[in-house]
Amino acid sequence: MFVVQCTKNDAGTARLGMAVSTRNAGNSVVRNRIRRLIRESFRMHRQDLPALDFLVTARPAAASAENRVVFASLAAHWQRVKAKA
Repeated sequence: MFVVQCTKNDAGTARLGMAVSTRNAGNSVVRNRIRRLIRESFRMHRQDLPALDFLVTARPAAASAENRVVFASLAAHWQRVKAKA
């Protein structure tokens, strides 16, 4: 549902970037919903994440998924990043 890429930063804290395209997510209502969910999930996990820059790219499945499924998918990504750090 998402692809999460990360790279080290010098900011000392985790930072977020998002790529939610019209092609993958559809109209602006759906794109903005996905962005809000990504931001909220990142906000909830930010204190546990290492100082990295994250780029979250939405895939087409995110457009039709329920909110709880989106949060679960992102939580799995954050856990994977924490385990590798």
